[in-house]
Amino acid sequence: MTLAALLATGCGGDDASSGAEDSIRAVAASFLRAYASTDEAVCSLASNAERKRVELNAIASGGAEKLSCEALIKRQADEYQSSDTSLLSGPALRAAAETIDEANVSIDGDTALVSFPETQGVPREVSSIFLVTEDGEWKVDDFQP
Repeated sequence: MTLAALLATGCGGDDASSGAEDSIRAVAASFLRAYASTDEAVCSLASNAERKRVELNAIASGGAEKLSCEALIKRQADEYQSSDTSLLSGPALRAAAETIDEANVSIDGDTALVSFPETQGVPREVSSIFLVTEDGEWKVDDFQP
């Protein structure tokens, strides 16, 4: 085994993993807070694929015109906010963001999963966030309420 390989398996490897987990948690929490606040900035935290899915879902559900991701997210978030029975209410999303440090983070190369166990007091509707790296930055690729 080379010296580089030995060093990579020592504490340095844990630090790198911890740094990646911190970055993933920060992006996930920012995404949840932006979504809860109906902030169009949520789109800058979304992957290119997720932005396209949002646009396609809007068209498939009867959207007459093609809107930007920012406009669609704002419309969708406003609908969630105005519904008393919404599973994705602002308080539920903010609660998930506040407990992000206790969420489980799994990293597999350029993909990651943030999952919220039920035992944390997080509303069950917020279960997981999938992330991918794009241009060296973690982006939300799917959000599972």
